[in-house]
Amino acid sequence: MAAFSGPMREDSVVERRSSDRTRHHRAGAGDESVQHDDSAPLSRAQNATEAVGKGDATGALALAEQAVALDPSSILAHEARGDALAATGRKQEARHEWDTSLSEARKLEPGAQTMFVPDLESKLNK
Repeated sequence: MAAFSGPMREDSVVERRSSDRTRHHRAGAGDESVQHDDSAPLSRAQNATEAVGKGDATGALALAEQAVALDPSSILAHEARGDALAATGRKQEARHEWDTSLSEARKLEPGAQTMFVPDLESKLNK
């Protein structure tokens, strides 16, 4: 699998995110030994996003907090934390998280930014 070079954390999610922003692909489907350190924050962020969608803002916030702690530069973790904070009514804190996520997204290559920047800007402009 030498198709990728360099760090792929958020970048590897971009293509998969194009069809469903909250879905994340697990390499090895169920084999947590595959890039466990890289996938743990992403799976927690995804689970947090799903929890918000199910109305479990408190559970979502706990998962998002874990994701951010595991990878403080994760676009998805900060976005999920912002979404969870917004769902709990903590709008100012949510805006801070979305802004952090947006800052991280703007570090990506221009083509990859389009998967994150418009949605984050929309959340910040509400």
